[in-house]
Amino acid sequence: MNTKRRPKGRPANNGMQRPALRAAADAGRWTAGVTLSDRRKGVARMGTFYVKCRIENPIDRARSVVLQRVLVDTGSEFTWVPEKSLERIDIPREKKDVTFVLANGHQVTRSVGFAIIRLDKYFTVDEVVFAEPGDLLLLGARTLEGLNLTIDPGRRRLVAAGPLPAASPTSRRLTSALHPTRKKRRAGERRAVSQNRR
Repeated sequence: MNTKRRPKGRPANNGMQRPALRAAADAGRWTAGVTLSDRRKGVARMGTFYVKCRIENPIDRARSVVLQRVLVDTGSEFTWVPEKSLERIDIPREKKDVTFVLANGHQVTRSVGFAIIRLDKYFTVDEVVFAEPGDLLLLGARTLEGLNLTIDPGRRRLVAAGPLPAASPTSRRLTSALHPTRKKRRAGERRAVSQNRR
């Protein structure tokens, strides 16, 4: 019989990711990652790691700030950046009082703006949350998708996700949907050919 005790401060679910509160997101609220108080209580995700990134003003790219430690969190839809950093580079608050549901179930309201997010040679324009004191700095799932990066959990780092999926216009169904006049012409050509055969 295994009588090993769980180390103090370790989550009872052995570090497994808590179920995301997707119902809240569907109801117009967004799921955010763990808060600082959650982190202190041991509510964390398995395989978490930090990255360094640059946040730029999309209108004046010379205005930027470097964040040394941002937690990569696919449980969060949005990227969370300190509000003072965003204000310093003149990122305006485009959406105010957006409701988020934290991993611990608490609801908070924050403002959201637009910024360019850079990691090495990768960059994207995305919505960023004006994080208040006590909020974790997070790199969310939508930003990762925009950067076309995925997580390598074994090495705890971000890697290129590969080619982006796109529709192929070579399929007959898609071609006819994109070019409906071709289908009509072909039908007319068939009638002309059948009349010529008579």
